[in-house]
Amino acid sequence: MLRDDLDDTPGLTNDVCAGLCEGVVMPGRRTVGRWDRSGPRVRVVRVIAIVATVVAIATTAALGAPAVAAPPHAVEVASDVSLEYRGEQVRLVRTADFGIPHVYADDLGALFYGSGYATAQDRLWQAEVFRRSGAGTLAEVLGPGALPADRAVRRDDYTDTEYAAMWEALPADVRTMLSSYADGINAYIVEARAEPFAKMPIEFFSSGFPQRPDFPAEWTVQDVLRSIVFFVRRFGETGGADIVNADLLQSFGPDVFADLRWRDDPDAYATNPAAGSARPCS
Repeated sequence: MLRDDLDDTPGLTNDVCAGLCEGVVMPGRRTVGRWDRSGPRVRVVRVIAIVATVVAIATTAALGAPAVAAPPHAVEVASDVSLEYRGEQVRLVRTADFGIPHVYADDLGALFYGSGYATAQDRLWQAEVFRRSGAGTLAEVLGPGALPADRAVRRDDYTDTEYAAMWEALPADVRTMLSSYADGINAYIVEARAEPFAKMPIEFFSSGFPQRPDFPAEWTVQDVLRSIVFFVRRFGETGGADIVNADLLQSFGPDVFADLRWRDDPDAYATNPAAGSARPCS
């Protein structure tokens, strides 16, 4: 049995797998200050494979584990939905406390299908923004204010040919993860198109998004790859404050750093696996 316990952050996912699965930290870093395009296919293929592998390790149990009838901790269940993907059963359980999705399947593709479906349920608009951020098409829905970001992506990003080569170079299991994840997002998109006022995020109606029956478009594996690259850039090249924090630590020492960058936020909720409860940190 495979299990994917997604927390309340976005794909191949604290931010993949949309971000991409809801809730995964992007490993790796490219050059700071400029985007080094030397050897793009080899380097990015490695990053994509690492990201997908981290997602698999961090969010799934081992193959062959006994079937799980409920979330791993003693929590109240709010919903329990059965899905099917290519003949495989997928179980999507949400807890009553924070609605955290737990995905169960006996097949890797089915597991990531469920993860994509759950991500779309919770964060379809955010996933759309990330997809467009990675493709340089934000201005189509957010207006001219997004043009600088779109221009930067179109100038610095990889070509369709390069993305196709990256995809072919990925291991088969990683391709299964990413393609199944996209299929899960698309399954929910089909449902949301049929019941837009019940299942489509309100931002699709309030942001100037085209009101067409085929929007939002279904995801492709290239959309998933572009989202991964977008987050690698966001956290590795320009975001995450890694360099700023390192400079702060070096300049003022660990005591001042600890005062400014809390290791534990006493008001933040955290899960205590031993007690099986969600509570503020002490």
